[in-house]
Amino acid sequence: MNRVLTKDIVGKVGYLIGVKKFFLEQDFRIDGVPLPFLAEFDETPATRIIRSLCKLRNMFILRYKTLDSMLTYELKNLKDLDFISQEDVEGLEKMGVDIVKYNYRAAEYIKEFNLLISTKIDDVKGYFPDFVEWRLIRNLFIMPAGDKPETFKSQYHKFACNKEQYPYKMYINWHAEDCGNLLANDAKFLQIIYRQNGLQFHQTSQVSDAVADVKTSIYDFIESAKKCVVVVDCENADLYKLYAVLKNLNHDEISRIEKILLYDDPNTIDAWHILEDFLDVPVEYNEIVRVLNHKSIVDAAIITGVSREYYAEKTDSFILVSSDSDYWVLIQSLQEAHFLVMIEEEKCSRAIKEHMQEYSVPYCSIDDFYSGNIGELKTAALIGELKVCTEEYIDLNAKKLLEDIYWNCHITATDIEKQKFYDKYIKSLKLEIDADGKMRLVITAPLPFQNHIDPDVYTERLAVGK
Repeated sequence: MNRVLTKDIVGKVGYLIGVKKFFLEQDFRIDGVPLPFLAEFDETPATRIIRSLCKLRNMFILRYKTLDSMLTYELKNLKDLDFISQEDVEGLEKMGVDIVKYNYRAAEYIKEFNLLISTKIDDVKGYFPDFVEWRLIRNLFIMPAGDKPETFKSQYHKFACNKEQYPYKMYINWHAEDCGNLLANDAKFLQIIYRQNGLQFHQTSQVSDAVADVKTSIYDFIESAKKCVVVVDCENADLYKLYAVLKNLNHDEISRIEKILLYDDPNTIDAWHILEDFLDVPVEYNEIVRVLNHKSIVDAAIITGVSREYYAEKTDSFILVSSDSDYWVLIQSLQEAHFLVMIEEEKCSRAIKEHMQEYSVPYCSIDDFYSGNIGELKTAALIGELKVCTEEYIDLNAKKLLEDIYWNCHITATDIEKQKFYDKYIKSLKLEIDADGKMRLVITAPLPFQNHIDPDVYTERLAVGK
């Protein structure tokens, strides 16, 4: 087992609901490494606002009677109350969130906190991976019927009677159950909240990461090299898994890599072109054009390229990203060079693994690395492909369309008349998508004959006429 369960999602939830920093720094470590986003969250208004509001709401629920009495009979306001973090109160004020009210009772403050949390919680949605149902995360922060006093009382009694079942005794909206630490790891957390909402969480491979030993072996390989280069067989490597590897390795260690050489075939995905935009390491992209349409020559190009790097550029260490057994001859030929091979389990044969073990060639699986934090690359790839596909699907020139319309209607018009029609109707065209995903262009400008005939009916009649 070369994977460890991640704590990225539960760490973010823990931060936002107000778990103490001591526990965030100690309990949410993976292999001794603290949560990487803590400093960023402390500097980000959206995350700080939610954390402070949740901490204040939690304290009001936890000490409801005491705080209500102080507000009612001692005529105190939020800045005078014991148990209340003035750092959070002042921090919210500095970020433009006015929460200090006068003549408010505890129930009214809880109502105010509930309203603010419900309106601002979506501001942190982007910090959670797309594979997670956001509404399930969101609901944890939303007190049901949070504007009704009877709700406060029921939530107070529920929380007071089951504090040990709430994560770190912090209020969340869930069906409290005795499951140990809900925030123990991402897999456990998601499986429980999905189950409580009548769903199942199946993507457990998305919430695990390579163990420390695997990462350490990669670091040791890089550090022992005089000059280290990553060589990628784009035909036999998964772009997103490779990025997950690079994303989840220590930045300082990765910066020691001289460059990344991509050897690509025209028939692979176009997204390999954008990898360099997401890395600080220099990327050299090589597209190997085929001589014969049915035969790729990427293998030969990689063998030639690695040999040139070794002899001409004095590169002594190579991280080879491929599951292809053909490269064994390369590894055997350059016996003075050092190789670390990154494979995909299902694409790599047992025979090549046994050979690497026999000859002490280190290898690891890129399947093992956490991929829940690579959404930016996936989105960039999808947007790029969307632009390409829309250009292919909608091959339409607006000015030619104008001329065709007048020609088909046998209408002679001046340039001024045509321009007016162009500006009013053609420029108003917008893409509409129906429930089945069918797309069509619709005219959004007001139509002068709409009181006499439905434009869609008119279109159908024209179609029949043709």
